[in-house]
Amino acid sequence: MDLIKSLYSTAKKNLQRIVLAEGTEERTLKAADIILSEGLAEITLIGEKDTINKMSIQFGLKSISKATTIEPEN
Repeated sequence: MDLIKSLYSTAKKNLQRIVLAEGTEERTLKAADIILSEGLAEITLIGEKDTINKMSIQFGLKSISKATTIEPEN
């Protein structure tokens, strides 16, 4: 088994939560979408939920809805 497959397998067996403070950054959202679609971790995004939803539509992200969103103002 190659290294990447081994890492994926380990991550899926021991699911962890990742908190991403820059929840409205394009690169952050795209990375979170990949992680969520692969089932590698649970994701918490810090940022305005409406902005994150609009950006996910704009970038064609399919799995971002699985993330937990925390609005820092609240």
